[in-house]
Amino acid sequence: MIESQRIPKERVKVIFGQNGFIKKKIEKFLNCRLTLLEENFVQIEGEDSLDLWKARMVVEGIGRGFEFKEVSCLKNDEYMLRVIHLPEVLGKRESTLKRFKGRLIGTQGKIKKEIEEKTKTKIVISGKTVSIVGIGSGVHTAEHAIELILKGKKFGTLFRYLQNAKVDEE
Repeated sequence: MIESQRIPKERVKVIFGQNGFIKKKIEKFLNCRLTLLEENFVQIEGEDSLDLWKARMVVEGIGRGFEFKEVSCLKNDEYMLRVIHLPEVLGKRESTLKRFKGRLIGTQGKIKKEIEEKTKTKIVISGKTVSIVGIGSGVHTAEHAIELILKGKKFGTLFRYLQNAKVDEE
């Protein structure tokens, strides 16, 4: 079976650079084979469809800005990757995207850190996407928290939501 995943050109080096160190880790970890087809298309080959799907999520996560150690948890069925495409939610205006990315990060990263800590997730804000990795319930809670910010809600509303949210323990 074969899958392919497009990743940003600047993230190709993370997987295939350093003599393919991360590539080899992914291949061994998920029993698959990775090949760079074009500048930014990664072909993933494997026998087991579940491992193939997980390898695709790992490659996509690395493409979105996570390190391998942060997305290696995706091998576990309880973990998931969620990518929110900001232009689909906010429109394509650069000034709007920049403003809301700033709101998501917060002063000195406070808002992002708070969401990560309360939901037990890892969040990467890169380009025009926000990506979340974690246990399913934490990812859903983090996604809802991000949606509150993207809808323009006040931070007090966000903090109350996070305070009351129930997230499964690892």
